[in-house]
Amino acid sequence: MPTIKRQKYLDRLAAKQTSVRTQEERQTEYDKFMGQFAQLGLSNEFEEIAKFDVMARDWVVNGTGYQGVIPLVGMNRDLVYMLTNNKKHEIGVMLKATEQSPLGVTSGMGSKSASNPKRTTTKKVAAKPPNAQSV
Repeated sequence: MPTIKRQKYLDRLAAKQTSVRTQEERQTEYDKFMGQFAQLGLSNEFEEIAKFDVMARDWVVNGTGYQGVIPLVGMNRDLVYMLTNNKKHEIGVMLKATEQSPLGVTSGMGSKSASNPKRTTTKKVAAKPPNAQSV
């Protein structure tokens, strides 16, 4: 019989484990947004999409969280994504239009991303491995 303090810790640990996405759930989400990319004609032939695919596969297999923006050069779009393991947060992968004038000069808030196609903002969120402790 664990002590009251230990039981409280075990209860919190169990609650935390229920809010973490499993690999199967992550795979389902991955299949969903990559299927939508295929419908739009976006494949791994595009360097930026291939880079995102590597991150997304790492998220599915290892549970490493990612969030950021990848500019899609020549398409006037940014790929905005948030891949997290927490069920309380929604998985977000979207294409955001960047503003371009007819002369190809950007205006507004998106000027930095379009003027520097090499810029990629990615934040790697460290995955917390489950604490495997014997009782």
